[in-house]
Amino acid sequence: MRAFVFMAVLLAASPAAAQLNCKPFAWTNEKTAAPAPAPEDIALLKCWAAWKNADAGYMLAMLTRFGRGVPADPAAAREMLKSLAKGTDGDEFKAAISGRTRAYAFNGADQGARLVMVPPYPAAMRELAKMELLGEGGPVDVAAANQSLKAAKGKDQEAAILLKSLDQKGL
Repeated sequence: MRAFVFMAVLLAASPAAAQLNCKPFAWTNEKTAAPAPAPEDIALLKCWAAWKNADAGYMLAMLTRFGRGVPADPAAAREMLKSLAKGTDGDEFKAAISGRTRAYAFNGADQGARLVMVPPYPAAMRELAKMELLGEGGPVDVAAANQSLKAAKGKDQEAAILLKSLDQKGL
């Protein structure tokens, strides 16, 4: 019963409630290698990204960065990567359902919020740093790039290599 109540509240509180009918998310290497993914694949990524699926959001950001299957928009890609690099702590969900639930059902909304938490995405941190170093989609920002790489270095081997390279160059 609690699961049903949770889903009902989640649907009522979620701005992506209309996206509930996403098909199963299964991205393949062939789709990544395609010069331009099919429109239905882009629609699938958008559907799952709206539900805070970090893998789908990352793929959509990278396709947007390079204009593969969608118009190239480095500024939008940079913002998508910033969001993924930061992650979410569930506060949006807690705010959306506060006042709509009883404390005993969701432990003050914290229990429900933990279910929609998205941890920071290391690959997004690395790609964001690259964009910041190159000035893609915004100004060059070496300090922000260093910060992104430091946050990702223990979780992403390429980020660690880039950070070491920047350190060796004195940046």
